[in-house]
Amino acid sequence: MSAATATRRLVAVMVVAGVLAGVAVGCGGPSQPEPGFSRADAVVLVRCNVPDAELWIDERFVGQVSSLAGGVAVRPGRRRVEVRHHLHHTFYEQIELGTREQLTVDAVLVPVLP
Repeated sequence: MSAATATRRLVAVMVVAGVLAGVAVGCGGPSQPEPGFSRADAVVLVRCNVPDAELWIDERFVGQVSSLAGGVAVRPGRRRVEVRHHLHHTFYEQIELGTREQLTVDAVLVPVLP
C-alpha cells in the first residue's frame, strides 16, 4: 500500500469517527440551554409591518425582525423595546416580563415624510 493510500484511509477513518462522536453527543439526553440563557427567561415576539426593521432591546441590537420569528429570550423584568428602520419613525415600548412569560409586541412603523 502506498503512503498516499494509507493517508487517505486514515483521513476517512478520522472523519467517520468524528461523525460518530457528534451523533453520540447529540443523543446524550436533554439539551442544556446556551451559555448566558436560563430556563427562567421570558420570550418576546415582535411583529412589524416593515420586515427588514431592526429590533433593539435595552439599547442592544438583536437582529432583523424578519429573522426572529421564534422570538427572543430575555431576562425577566422591565425592558425597553425599540424597532428601527431608516425610512420610518422608531417604535418604542416599555414592557414588564415575568419568569417564563411570553409576550407579543405589535410594532407599527410610520414612514418618515420627505
